[in-house]
Amino acid sequence: MNVLRRLSSLAGLACAFWMLSGCSSVTPVGQFAHAPVSVEHVEVLYQEPQRPYDVVALVSHEGGTRFATVPGMVKKCRELAAEAGADAVIITSSYGQTFNTAASAAGKAIRWKQ
Repeated sequence: MNVLRRLSSLAGLACAFWMLSGCSSVTPVGQFAHAPVSVEHVEVLYQEPQRPYDVVALVSHEGGTRFATVPGMVKKCRELAAEAGADAVIITSSYGQTFNTAASAAGKAIRWKQ
């Protein structure tokens, strides 16, 4: 009986973790892979910059719970852009949580042209 309780608790924790994690997507663009950079290196932009750039990936994240926030989704997009080696992420869409949808954000991970 004690073993069954432990397994039940572990299954509950695993399920909670899965629900809290959300869903991320990184779609590389182009033929070059870039080394990851620190999250602090990545700028967050909400409009097209004046500087020339190349898109290195399309990133998106959808929250896994009703408690997910748009700022949290933007933060996750910034982390995904850092993994793609970007200098900045241009947030192209963001949606707050509604009755039947989770908060989400999407954007373009970019590198400045030299």
